[in-house]
Amino acid sequence: MTLELRPLGVACNIACAYCYQDPQRDAGNVEARYSLDAMKAAAERRGGPVTLFGGEPLMLRLADLTDLLRWGAERPGGVGIQTNGTLVTDAHVALFRTYQVKVGISVDGPDELNDLRRQGSLERTRAATRATLDAVARLAREHQPPGLIVTLHRVNAAPDRLPRLLAWARELDRLGIRSMRLHLLEVDGPAARAAALTDEENIAALTAFEELSGELSGLRFDVVDETRAALRGSDEHNSCVWRGCDPYTTPAVQGIEGDGRSSNCGRTNKDGVDFGKADRRAFDRPLALYATPRADGGCAGCRFFLACRGQCPGTAIDGDWRNRSEQCAVWTATFVRAEAAVAAEGRVPVSLDPRRPELERRLVEHWRRGSDATTARLLRELDAAGGINAAGGIGATGATGGNGATGGNGAAGGTDARGESDARGGNDAAAENVVAARVAAAPSAPDPEIAAPPRISFSSGSDRGRAVLAAAREASWRAALASVAAGHEEIALVAPGGTAALAVRLAAAERDLHARVLRGGLGDDRPGPLLAVSRRACPAPRDGGSPPGRRRCGCGRDLPAPVAGPALWRAHRVTAGGRDVGAEVVDVPAGGPNLLWRSLGVGLLDQLPCALDCPAAREQAAARRGAAGDAAVGDLDALDEVLAWPAHWSALHGIAELRAPLLRLTHPTAYTAQRVEIRFAGSVYPADGATGLRFPYRRPPSDRRPVTHPVVSVSAPAGS
Repeated sequence: MTLELRPLGVACNIACAYCYQDPQRDAGNVEARYSLDAMKAAAERRGGPVTLFGGEPLMLRLADLTDLLRWGAERPGGVGIQTNGTLVTDAHVALFRTYQVKVGISVDGPDELNDLRRQGSLERTRAATRATLDAVARLAREHQPPGLIVTLHRVNAAPDRLPRLLAWARELDRLGIRSMRLHLLEVDGPAARAAALTDEENIAALTAFEELSGELSGLRFDVVDETRAALRGSDEHNSCVWRGCDPYTTPAVQGIEGDGRSSNCGRTNKDGVDFGKADRRAFDRPLALYATPRADGGCAGCRFFLACRGQCPGTAIDGDWRNRSEQCAVWTATFVRAEAAVAAEGRVPVSLDPRRPELERRLVEHWRRGSDATTARLLRELDAAGGINAAGGIGATGATGGNGATGGNGAAGGTDARGESDARGGNDAAAENVVAARVAAAPSAPDPEIAAPPRISFSSGSDRGRAVLAAAREASWRAALASVAAGHEEIALVAPGGTAALAVRLAAAERDLHARVLRGGLGDDRPGPLLAVSRRACPAPRDGGSPPGRRRCGCGRDLPAPVAGPALWRAHRVTAGGRDVGAEVVDVPAGGPNLLWRSLGVGLLDQLPCALDCPAAREQAAARRGAAGDAAVGDLDALDEVLAWPAHWSALHGIAELRAPLLRLTHPTAYTAQRVEIRFAGSVYPADGATGLRFPYRRPPSDRRPVTHPVVSVSAPAGS
């Protein structure tokens, strides 16, 4: 695992029109201070090779760059650097040679093909491009051939520009370049959208590179090699975009910022906020995509799911990481071509293997247990278990069985050029059955026995988030105990988190209260264990006697039959009169009740009210807060602060996310086919809260001008 050192954060000497790091720059989250000692110490705690990354790492002072390269060269695996190549000097080349630095260069082609990678005027941009290409050639001659990253867009790969780009690739092959990563443009704004190719143009460009690869002597394109490897079942070394990435931990990108902080890949930082890593990895996204119909933004029924797994969350539909990639049609067509190529080798592609449903089942089981698995590993497991071999499916070595090259269905499996007409892959009845089971098993409410605790990642601008959240959580359950002890409530339900359950019971005993762990039947988003606290032994929570499928509010009103979706969402869309407002976005004013922290057990209500404007619920919250104050409960200021923050909650495909000034969190919830949102206006924004581009974040100061790019218009030739 390579560590990415980012001493200058996203600071850069050029302004690419499509850079996925622009949201951070627009939000003013550019940090140019760094500590060599802090970065090294963070890297030593993890181990592995390091790569200097940015922004642009060659903006570092030469002495500091020398220090980092010398130190990195002594680590197992050595040291690398990813640069735009515009700043490479004789001194840099000497350093690269001395410390055997693996160099990667990002460039989109020669001359006008690279014009989206701007450095001020067109004249300066073209001069910078020449400097980059000179650096590529010089490194190939004097050091070792650099690996290239090329992003495809209208300026370099539109129909009238593509021949020039392919000719340049031939020149690079003759120069000795051996690796070119082809990126589809990630769209994060209007300038990038205008520069993006259509699906058809992207497909044509990737097809052209695939055809070109057979003519070259050494240059390889990652898309061609990795899609074929995935369908051969040999995907151990494939890129992160094919590995079901978790945007809360981005396992393939272990970033270390200039101050030594741990960071994620920035491709999902759509709000411009740089969040740290969550405490654990999860597979919520690929699990949800596997079960969610394609019409709703999921992947259910796609025969290429084992190979693709939803692709990069940074390119997700509508910028929401819970959806599959918006470039799905391009990747499907690419896998169709790879499928034919693998079949032509005399192998049965994984996508057409009769064992695919069993492989998918095993993958889902791995994810549910919290572990990942490559297709290669799944095949080894299946072979070891004496798995299906009915139709001569590929084994761990990819050997051909009785159905020969096509696996009985033909290489395309009954699919059109974009791979969309028959997602099952020919007449595979087993695949058809598993698709039906997938849709039936779409995510629903969390296990009522015990819901998984939320995964939390804190913003980089504050060290206070973890402490204030823990204090607010403790103040919440202590306020509940105080309210019961004062006689305001007969029974209270608290969700303190597993490590605090004993503390709740001890604190209850000190007040002569009873605290009992509850199991089953609650079916909401609160993580276990849940405890019922009362003045005398109580066998059930206050609503335990409600009829099946109904709940009674604190005001005594039976709730109407609930609409589908998360309980929190249902409570926000029903008025006191029982009318369902039916909106997909609900705005709660600053003076309204803040129920959005329920998944952490933070708040002054332990039961969702019948409606936001329920008077009894407001009275109960006020009484609990008053009792806590009278009992001198500690950390009430932390609870008050958290409940006063603006916050944005959303749910999609069975995954809820809450964003607030100091953190974001996610947890499973009931399934919704479409995105639903709750926005709490809040009344206090913490001084150390993050700046960001959208609610609930504070906008950057007006003196921090956002990065702006003119919208580029490149016309394709007539008839293209």
